Amino acid sequence: ILEKQIQSLQEKSSTLYFYGNPMILEFGMGILLAYLYVRYTSVFQSKNALTKGVLTTATGFVLLLLSHSVLPNTNQVFVAGVPSLLIVTGALFLANAPKRLNSAWLEKVGDSSYSLYLSHYILLSALGQLFRKAIYPFIGEGAYIVFPVIAFLMALICGYLFYFFIERVLTRYIKKRFG
Repeated sequence: ILEKQIQSLQEKSSTLYFYGNPMILEFGMGILLAYLYVRYTSVFQSKNALTKGVLTTATGFVLLLLSHSVLPNTNQVFVAGVPSLLIVTGALFLANAPKRLNSAWLEKVGDSSYSLYLSHYILLSALGQLFRKAIYPFIGEGAYIVFPVIAFLMALICGYLFYFFIERVLTRYIKKRFG
């Protein structure tokens, strides 16, 4: 009901249409989180930051995995934006925890994060089409649980491969040539 009322208001106002766009709202949530992080850094650096980080991140992933099947036809902000906000919030807690999770593969994910950012859109678009046309007809609603897991893992793998074979090579070349 609330979503239909918001949609009705958006149709009447181009300003509301712009600011009510899910991508803009998700961007705004990120800005708010960044503000809160800078303003209240000590909250993220508490002695139980590791516990808060693990719980917040896990909650975000569970919501992200279940939201499409539990909340069908729900605004993208609630289905993906809020869970993503929880994942990023958890990551901020984890990054500031007195005891950190030291892991070689987590470090590789961090090293390849820019490549992941650059490559994930094309990959997820292709995977989405593949799932919609080839997988969904066979497993039905289960695809909403399977797809995020496979997409997440494939994005990590492809992002790392992009980093290893392209970004690293180009970075070395540019440093050698210009720096």
